[in-house]
Amino acid sequence: MSRTCTVCASPNHEQINLALVSIEPMRTIAARYQVTASALQRHKTAHVPVMLANAAAVAGAVEGSNLLD
Repeated sequence: MSRTCTVCASPNHEQINLALVSIEPMRTIAARYQVTASALQRHKTAHVPVMLANAAAVAGAVEGSNLLD
């Protein structure tokens, strides 16, 4: 059985995701939210691209809806 992502399980996961897509150093993010840098790296590699793709799809749908209006 695979392990649960500690970043996804964190109550601060939304703030962590925002920090990961900024230019903030990974060690700074890890220290602030008390997660390991390796957990952040795994999360950034496995989960952030999926979230960004989903956000882009939603943004495209909203834009298309606005054009139809």
